[in-house]
Amino acid sequence: MSVSSISFTAWLVMVSQIVHKRTRRWGACVSDRDAAFYDAAFRYCRAISPLYGTLNLLPRQLYLWLVERALARGATLHYVLRKKAIQQQVESSLRAGVKQIVLLGGGFDPLALHTALDHDNVHTFEIDLPSMHAHNSAIVKLRGGSPANYHMMGTDLSSKSLADLLTNHAW
Repeated sequence: MSVSSISFTAWLVMVSQIVHKRTRRWGACVSDRDAAFYDAAFRYCRAISPLYGTLNLLPRQLYLWLVERALARGATLHYVLRKKAIQQQVESSLRAGVKQIVLLGGGFDPLALHTALDHDNVHTFEIDLPSMHAHNSAIVKLRGGSPANYHMMGTDLSSKSLADLLTNHAW
């Protein structure tokens, strides 16, 4: 598996979650369980990638400050708040009776995994590019595996339709 296949965006969103979790103001937006998953993903990236290992030498706060100057002020907080809003929408949908959740291009997001763990009657499907799927699968295995109602699929949706992928998935 190519270490260069780790999405920089997925890495940046993950680091944003970790750093903001440690702040008094925004820490409650990231659950302890999600933070533990993000920490495992961070350690994984640092261990297999010279690039992410080198970036680890920078203090995370400084790195995010540099990113915000390059992208936009508040970009990293936006990642945290967006994930929180999506999580609340999923929880609302589950209360309304939804039995399937499909997450597209989640990177290192534990939402589908944690939803499957918490709701054994709900099937979650996490679809990402094959390279990110492989990295995320490795992290899930390091964290103890996944339940039967959690379905990870690595595919490029530019070459296969989502309908075909989900219709032909054996579960």
